[in-house]
Amino acid sequence: MYISRESRRLRVKSLASCCVVQYSKLQELDRLGSGVGLSLYEDESGNSQKVAFKSNPLGKPQLEQMAWDELNLLESLPPHPNIVPIDRVVLEDLESQVIGFTTKRKQGLLDGLDDLSAVVFTLYELITNNADFTAIPHWERNMDMVQSISEWTGNHELGASINIPNLFE
Repeated sequence: MYISRESRRLRVKSLASCCVVQYSKLQELDRLGSGVGLSLYEDESGNSQKVAFKSNPLGKPQLEQMAWDELNLLESLPPHPNIVPIDRVVLEDLESQVIGFTTKRKQGLLDGLDDLSAVVFTLYELITNNADFTAIPHWERNMDMVQSISEWTGNHELGASINIPNLFE
């Protein structure tokens, strides 16, 4: 599948206004996958926040760039009910470098809902501004429906500052 160059670009917002949390303030509760954990931190009001923490576990420069691109991409997307917004940017303790981000933990996904498939359909809708697939119940959707489209025509209202990597190559 080919995503046109225009469709790969989104407007980059500054991350300066994002809330931050130091890595040492995160308490890992569970490992959800490679580079993703269920964590807990205490916010400024003293309330415990259960979050998903996404990071680059291997520290490889190429993966660090991908993580940075993902953070900027997520922060640049308009609000959508299928995308959990960034909660906090996670900074390492010594040099305050960005090492990941957290999102609020959402509970209760529907049975039979394939997360990857949902992400693909959501990205397609956001990039193309085409909501035709939302009329199809999630249990009848197949990722190939979207991936077989040879070119995704971009929604020009998204701007043109950040490249979206081709997620399917």
